[in-house]
Amino acid sequence: MKRLKGIAFALVLPWSQNLLVAIITAASVSLIVGRPKLVAILLIFLFTLKLAPVILAVCWLCEQLLNTKWLLDKLQ
Repeated sequence: MKRLKGIAFALVLPWSQNLLVAIITAASVSLIVGRPKLVAILLIFLFTLKLAPVILAVCWLCEQLLNTKWLLDKLQ
């Protein structure tokens, strides 16, 4: 069933499957591990270099999200 969702997601969006996998992997692993810079370095070695800017951008956005969440927890 998960495979069908991934295929449907890839068919709906007009981007390449490699780009979608890079974005989803970078975002999910960054948020799970909590160290987006480390995840960006590791994923650049796993994916092609032309996807490096996308991976860096996604990991940077995840880092901003994690920092914002940390600030919101401190304020409460």
